[in-house]
Amino acid sequence: MTNYPALNHPAFFEAENLLVAQGFRVINPARHDREIGLVPDSTVTDTSEEFYTTVLRWDIGKLLSEVDTVYVLPGWQRSRGCRAELAVARIIGLEVLYERR
Repeated sequence: MTNYPALNHPAFFEAENLLVAQGFRVINPARHDREIGLVPDSTVTDTSEEFYTTVLRWDIGKLLSEVDTVYVLPGWQRSRGCRAELAVARIIGLEVLYERR
């Protein structure tokens, strides 16, 4: 998520671990970011338009083809990528769960 140190990847991996432990199959966009070479350090807080194009195409493709539920981390309102993904998820009728901390 933009506007967070390290793009909030630590929270993505924490949520992934929690959900996997509960028996869910998880598609973690932060894991995909790392697989394509984006490994944010603690100083990365924002990204380029090229990044958005690359990751949003992948994320939205997963929403359209492989996902039935979206798990949303706190602070999602500050991420334009998450807002876009949620718009798509709602339009196509996916269940949306919000993490509470």
